[in-house]
Amino acid sequence: MSADATFDGPGLLVVLSGPSGVGKNTVVDRLVERSSWTRLVTATTRRPRPGERDGVDYLFISPEEFQSRIEDGFFLEHTETYGDLYGSPVKPVREAVARGEVIILVIDVKGGERLRELGIEACYIFIAPPDTDSLISRLERRATEDEARRDARVERAKAELDAAKTYDHVVVNRENDIDSAVAGIEKIIERELAGRRRF
Repeated sequence: MSADATFDGPGLLVVLSGPSGVGKNTVVDRLVERSSWTRLVTATTRRPRPGERDGVDYLFISPEEFQSRIEDGFFLEHTETYGDLYGSPVKPVREAVARGEVIILVIDVKGGERLRELGIEACYIFIAPPDTDSLISRLERRATEDEARRDARVERAKAELDAAKTYDHVVVNRENDIDSAVAGIEKIIERELAGRRRF
């Protein structure tokens, strides 16, 4: 990885993680709708799910192109999950922070841990379900994957809940009450920005 651990500027990188099925994307979509904040579009080698758009939901690229971009220092971090590669482009983060903007990186727990290991300066927020049973129920309702892959996600999600204690903040996303989770994250980000701008 060629990126520095810090970014120059008054803006803020927000790393938002949580187990699969907890509603990370829904929460971030709402945050972006209600503010001037942006979401970092990450790259992946996995196939698009129905309704996903290249350059909007992800940058869908081939494994060969992904490898080439690793070698070029394109990614802040990259990981392999369920046999697919995922990576976070560094340039948009650097540019947004320099302009004083908030940029939100939605990333799985494995990627969040990798960023911490690299010493990446950010506000780390973990989105948690109210309980394990509700998370399992959400994952089982997904019709985007076969049963074996979904079962693997359930097992991994249970293990990922332990990672919450390593994050700066934990926000619970209760079913049918997304506005509370969004409001909680907005308050956290505003406090972080206020603290940065005092200095």
